[in-house]
Amino acid sequence: MHSNQQPALMGASVLHFSVSENSVGVRATLGGVTTMKKFIYLFPPILVASLLIMTSFLQPAFFPWHILWVLLWAGVALFIGRSFERTTNQAIDRLVRAMAQAK
Repeated sequence: MHSNQQPALMGASVLHFSVSENSVGVRATLGGVTTMKKFIYLFPPILVASLLIMTSFLQPAFFPWHILWVLLWAGVALFIGRSFERTTNQAIDRLVRAMAQAK
């Protein structure tokens, strides 16, 4: 999973299906979701930190509201990461329901 524009099932890297006479189950490893969550958590704060370091050479004054932006992003990133996980789980649930109905 490289973006949120891909199908939600791309967030699951491994799917293990268990099929019996009256049930269908799945166990999933969400490797793509984990990769996207890491990117969302790390890229913006690292970008801001690198820009702060670069601009500190041009302007020696330190702006504390940039740290506030990073802290706010940490909260927003939690919600974005959870939404990736939730949409992937919902897509897996829909897949299992469709398999059970086709049976």
